[in-house]
Amino acid sequence: MIDYGTIESVLEARRAWAVVAGDSMDVMRSMPEESVHLVVTSPPYWTLRNYGIEGRIWQGPRELCERHSWKEVRAIRGSGGTDRNPERNRRRKIRPPSDVKSQTCNRCGAWKGVLGDEPDPKLFAYHLVLFFREVRRVLRSDGSCWVNLGDAYNGSGGSGGDYAKGGLREGQRKYGKKNSRELKRKDKALSPHEFALYAREPWLTCEHCGRENHRKLWWNPMGYADWYCPACLKPGEPKMTELGWWIRQDNVWDKPNSSLDSTMDRTGVAHEYVFHMTKAEKGNFFSPYGFLEQKADATDTLGKRVRSVWRMSPRTGGHNHHAAYPIELPERAIKLGTPERVCMECNAPIKPYYLNCVEGFNEDQVTLDRRLIASFKTCEHAGANTAPPIVLDPFLGTGTTLIASHMFDRRAIGIELSPDHAATAATRMSTVLPMFAQI
Repeated sequence: MIDYGTIESVLEARRAWAVVAGDSMDVMRSMPEESVHLVVTSPPYWTLRNYGIEGRIWQGPRELCERHSWKEVRAIRGSGGTDRNPERNRRRKIRPPSDVKSQTCNRCGAWKGVLGDEPDPKLFAYHLVLFFREVRRVLRSDGSCWVNLGDAYNGSGGSGGDYAKGGLREGQRKYGKKNSRELKRKDKALSPHEFALYAREPWLTCEHCGRENHRKLWWNPMGYADWYCPACLKPGEPKMTELGWWIRQDNVWDKPNSSLDSTMDRTGVAHEYVFHMTKAEKGNFFSPYGFLEQKADATDTLGKRVRSVWRMSPRTGGHNHHAAYPIELPERAIKLGTPERVCMECNAPIKPYYLNCVEGFNEDQVTLDRRLIASFKTCEHAGANTAPPIVLDPFLGTGTTLIASHMFDRRAIGIELSPDHAATAATRMSTVLPMFAQI
């Protein structure tokens, strides 16, 4: 029998990790506010993958109606991850592109489908913002969120000439194309940056209907006049009810060994983005020397502060997952964004964390650490019990974030919609558990 653990046991420090199979938004609603210290995750990319998962209903600008009037939206599929061969799809447990459908309600504007299958990148960004609003609720005010996202091109599908007469794939059917009416054909979607622009915008409440909506949904035709509510369509001055995320950095994941596509009229894609986001302008925990890059001088073993370009080779297709990131990615987020211990009473970082710095730091660096520690709240309980901080991955996949958390003695919670991937992650953790330290 597979041991999944429970969220309660991790929050109470009775267990080091837990895997939950289910919808992340529903699971996070059952978690206490400000209960995790770090979020590291990689959501599904826009139109790139289909994992054969049942969709959910995403709320539109108006309240959900009792009886939806669904209208089918054209299925959109990416250029990889699926195959037209039914037998091969059965073995890989992936549905063909023609089986993927999404629907929109004519009454309330709700959308029914899988995250990543939206008809345009703006709707995808809005759904991600809805999701990360729940992430924001469970994340501590001094915590941080690290989000890995890749991009796609509009109108792209199969590899062009490969399917023509004499090509490598002559006679095969092309994959479904990504067709968005918002973009030109062969235009880059810029969905990661679309998400970042949406994420930093606030939520506004209408003075007429009391409905709260994201600012991107409000209509301001003149640019300076009254804003029009997307729910009741009445003009007015909305009240800001929640600030957006602070986008602290858009780190570039440089993938030196990635396989390039066959498109010959542009440079090959060999990078993705890792957004570093916080809930507030100040007071966020960040250890600038928690992770050090190797210097060009091999004799200098101290290293240097990590920069915004991360050079890491991607993982390929392990554990029946086609988009797993390398363990070095969550390692950097964990070392930079979490303390080594937190107080069990107030859940705040234990002071002082700079005493565990790499041996050989000079006085200027230690002084900098002392100044940084004054910028966020630390524990003031004398003699309180301590425990490792908690890392959350709401798109767990096959458990890479959990393994990285355990390698560096952090508690971890992973949520995965696919039962197969959740079982794989729990099995991997049960296998590697004896290798690492316990709480």
